[in-house]
Amino acid sequence: MHGIFFDIKKEKLMRKCIVFFFLQVLLAEAMGQALTSENLLTLSAISKSKKIDSYLRKNGFRPTGSAQINDTLVSTYILNKAGDSVNRSVSSTIATKYSAIIYKTASKREYLELIKTFRNNGFICREPIDSLTVKPLLFQHHEYTVLTLPDTSTTADKEYALQVQSISLPAPKDIRYADDLLVFSSHELLEYYFGKENIKSDVYYFSENQIARCSVLFLNTRRQVVFIWQDEVNKCTINHLLFGGQMQLKSSRSNEQLVAENNWVFKSGIRPGMSLQELRKLHGNTFNFYGGNAALAGLVIADSTGRLDFKKENVFLSCMNCNDGRFFSSPLINADDAIADERVLFILSVSLSPG
Repeated sequence: MHGIFFDIKKEKLMRKCIVFFFLQVLLAEAMGQALTSENLLTLSAISKSKKIDSYLRKNGFRPTGSAQINDTLVSTYILNKAGDSVNRSVSSTIATKYSAIIYKTASKREYLELIKTFRNNGFICREPIDSLTVKPLLFQHHEYTVLTLPDTSTTADKEYALQVQSISLPAPKDIRYADDLLVFSSHELLEYYFGKENIKSDVYYFSENQIARCSVLFLNTRRQVVFIWQDEVNKCTINHLLFGGQMQLKSSRSNEQLVAENNWVFKSGIRPGMSLQELRKLHGNTFNFYGGNAALAGLVIADSTGRLDFKKENVFLSCMNCNDGRFFSSPLINADDAIADERVLFILSVSLSPG
């Protein structure tokens, strides 16, 4: 009797194990082809190559078509898995200046799990994450960014999406000009590439009433650059970069140390400290700049009469012998007139905007 009883218990236990095993297999089969956070990072890294097609096919996705919109190529893939009731798709976007992939899933649980995995692997978000299903949030880590794209519609069939992007960074030997720094589109990227010890968070004073949170590369050195961000919360997307002297930084207000002349040179040939005569020769034509009483005194006025693009490179001049009333009373001053008048003018600072 005891032997039969134990045989029955073993049989029941074995059946439970078999059932559990098959449930695990079915679950693995159902979720096995869903992309993990590691898959998404790999996809973003290879998004510009031909490998993305074979990679997605190996993971059960099939192409459904592509479209060329101006300089942007968008290719779409859907999960081709029998018996899987969750709709999933991947879109690959390749443009001249960037590439990204968008992963869409109808599973809210999967969407939240992916975000949790990213966070557990070092991705940071500088906004409250209790609104994951309400508004887009940005997660950053090293050269990767993940943008959540929640479905805010009132329909029952919601779709949750993640846009994953990998930034291709230049080799140190390729950072020769000020313009080369435009690729570093976030504070996170700057820390990852140059080291946290070389990047400082600061506040820039355009005036007493107008300030901006910024990041400073190589503070108080010949290689100092101020990054002004469009998105101050996430410290990303360049508004413009500032090079040269007289930087109105909060950290500089209590620092009496004299910052040496800035060493950055632009691809156009412009550099802080350049004399007015050198700038005039480089431009190939005369130009005007605002006089001493103007709100933007010293700013070179953008025009299309010469070689330099003063709209992209905002040049601010300073003068060593312009303390007379004639200079301060002139709203506009012509470069050739200033040179003829033996004014000692030079480039004080340059503001560089993305093209």
